[in-house]
Amino acid sequence: MSELSTAPADSEFQLLRRVQGLVDYLYRITDEELVTPRLARMAWEAWAALSNSMHNALLVPDACPGPNGELLYTWDRDGHHLELEIFLEAAAAFFYENDASGEVWESVFVIGEPVSAEVQDKLRLFV
Repeated sequence: MSELSTAPADSEFQLLRRVQGLVDYLYRITDEELVTPRLARMAWEAWAALSNSMHNALLVPDACPGPNGELLYTWDRDGHHLELEIFLEAAAAFFYENDASGEVWESVFVIGEPVSAEVQDKLRLFV
């Protein structure tokens, strides 16, 4: 088999490894009591909805817990920066910045509701 024919499989495998890494990370920060199990489930549901809206081609975000039990997902690619901050008792919040143009954008995201076309436009930058 040529490298060309194995490239998609390698790419898919790397994506699956990153997804498993996110799952492991959510379990770990829950075990360390940095986030609650409920917030970790919400974070997973948010990721699943966003990924599904991009036909499972969305890059897996970096993630880190915040000081007040929230969780932050971040994506960075080619001068584009996107964040999703997930809160236990409030709607999640997107923030986007284009490093080159200075464009900024914010949006509320209610986990469990459909992913809006506006959010999908930003997510396409990270597939």
